[in-house]
Amino acid sequence: VPSTVVAGAANQSRVIVRRIPTTAHGTWYAVANTNRTPVTGVTVSFAETGHIIDSATGRILETAASSWTGNLGPYELRAFRLVTGPVPLLVDDFEAGLAVWSQTVEQ
Repeated sequence: VPSTVVAGAANQSRVIVRRIPTTAHGTWYAVANTNRTPVTGVTVSFAETGHIIDSATGRILETAASSWTGNLGPYELRAFRLVTGPVPLLVDDFEAGLAVWSQTVEQ
């Protein structure tokens, strides 16, 4: 998969960030802790603003965001998908289409 290293994207020197752009499915980011010890308070700055999705779970972590902050275990790899506009709609953990994201909750 073609990707580029995003120098300085993480606030921890041993955390490596790779950017994987696609034409139809947003931009993917691989975030790897190359330490043999855990790191806490890692902040990764992305090159764009959008909805940050945890690629392992499909869960939307942040909306209209350009960074992620969290902890990484030893040698842990996290994958994020950053999309703008419609977000993936999951049905039984499979992507079944796109939905417009709204923070408005109807009562």
